[in-house]
Amino acid sequence: FMYLLGRFTGDGWIRQPSSDKKSGYDAYALGLAFNSNDIDGITRFEKYFSNLGLNVCNYKHKKKSLNQLLIHNKSLVNLFRSFFPDYNNTSNTKHLPYFFRELSDEKLTHLINGIIDSDGYKKEKSKCGNILNRLSIDSSSYRLICELKEALLFLKTKSSVSTRAAFMRGKYKCKQSYKLRFSKLDFKNQIGEGYFSKITNIKEVKE
Repeated sequence: FMYLLGRFTGDGWIRQPSSDKKSGYDAYALGLAFNSNDIDGITRFEKYFSNLGLNVCNYKHKKKSLNQLLIHNKSLVNLFRSFFPDYNNTSNTKHLPYFFRELSDEKLTHLINGIIDSDGYKKEKSKCGNILNRLSIDSSSYRLICELKEALLFLKTKSSVSTRAAFMRGKYKCKQSYKLRFSKLDFKNQIGEGYFSKITNIKEVKE
């Protein structure tokens, strides 16, 4: 379930009925986006929601390599709304579930893995051929990036953040975004070499 919350944080959205006719929303729905090549991910969540007795609609984009899963269920939408109270249906209002600071290391790892598999990028080697084993997550939500950096610290994984200014791509304006980078090995082992130290013996200091 934590992995699902991570996938939603990265590439999910919520629809609710609106009095605004322009929105076109007339029902409650939870959506998840997948690259069409991610057959395992698509199948995994179709089966997951079906096992819960929920009807899953799989829409394939006509031009893009994109599949969207929609689950029409009011209770599910309300549940996710309670987990992400400040999400306002825009990418720059994405954030981690409000209880992420209370999660165990194992559950927090599953949550972050879900985000990596949706909005992340794995770089194994540099242009020079050097092994990097670096992970990165991009988002236009500064809050999400800061919360992820904090979550990684809980897992003893150091990270860095860079900013990309807004720019025009043809007629479309790309928002300012942020890139979080961290070591794949640090995240896997949850001990940042040279950054964290383990205290094994504490001796009383006498005045």
